Amino acid sequence: MVTTITTVTRIYVRIKKQRRLHEDDFVLFTAVALYFALAILYIIDLPYLYRFLDYASGKAPFQPSLVETYDHMMRISFAVTALFWAVLWTVKLSLLLFFRRVLHAMPLEAVKKMWWFVLALTIVTFIGCLVSEFCSCNELKDFTTLGK
Repeated sequence: MVTTITTVTRIYVRIKKQRRLHEDDFVLFTAVALYFALAILYIIDLPYLYRFLDYASGKAPFQPSLVETYDHMMRISFAVTALFWAVLWTVKLSLLLFFRRVLHAMPLEAVKKMWWFVLALTIVTFIGCLVSEFCSCNELKDFTTLGK
């Protein structure tokens, strides 16, 4: 709710004061859309997670369908992690684009080069996060296999 209110307020102020939206606004819209998708996936995953946690804590006996529950839970968890990184890095990109507009008013060329360095570092770390998620198991199918 806070995210939505903040985004709508930002849009209103930008349109009211500047009479236009900038590229950092559109990247932020993407971040909000990804955030909503992340929240929806969390809500979808909760029943599976609670069912598995009931078994793990001894509140429920083992049932053969628990293996399918774990498989489904981990598939959603895999997507949730990727969306989490995407939300964080689109917000970072939005901030970087905002600061780029601020820096264009400055005559310092070194500061502008530093901006490009930070942008490259941001992109590389995002790719590194995604690669590390895909490489977290020997094989990708092991990520959803109970016991591996």
